[in-house]
Amino acid sequence: MARLHLLRKLWHISGGILMVSALALLPRVETLTAISLILAVDLAIEIVRLRSPSVNDRFIRMAAPLLRPAEHGKISGTPPFLAGCLASAVLFPLPVAMAGILFLTFGDAAATTVGEQFGRTRIGAKSLEGTAAFLAASALVSLGVTLFSSTPPFGALVAGAVTAAAVELLPLPVDDNFTIPVASAAVMHLLS
Repeated sequence: MARLHLLRKLWHISGGILMVSALALLPRVETLTAISLILAVDLAIEIVRLRSPSVNDRFIRMAAPLLRPAEHGKISGTPPFLAGCLASAVLFPLPVAMAGILFLTFGDAAATTVGEQFGRTRIGAKSLEGTAAFLAASALVSLGVTLFSSTPPFGALVAGAVTAAAVELLPLPVDDNFTIPVASAAVMHLLS
């Protein structure tokens, strides 16, 4: 089971790094178009698999290491992740969008790792320890982001990190793979 969690975290982290790298290094319009197409294909796959039990069974067998058991009968976290990255990059300047994506990428992995291993103080479905790990990882991301040019002010980055951790903790009806990058980028943009 631990191997499955590791594969899912590596998938999440590699996806976030790939997304930020593409946004940073490739032309913006082409990158946003590519993300949109990938999102459309992924949504089509999700719709087909959820409407066809036989396709869903095959999909689950192939993607089992990347899926939580709760995702077997509902949409996976990938479309909200792609949509959150896309919305952030469309709505906000790239530096704040990329910081929000990195908060999601590293903060979520830290929260899951620490929460599953050491989470004792429950806050709804989450743990205080996992949220603290999310915030710590996002704060480290903030320090790393300041090494690049055209970054938001450090105070805005910290506010974005706190927002990302709070959004991850809240039991919102929208998947946090979407809300974390969008909400944190919005806060950073407002404070920049």
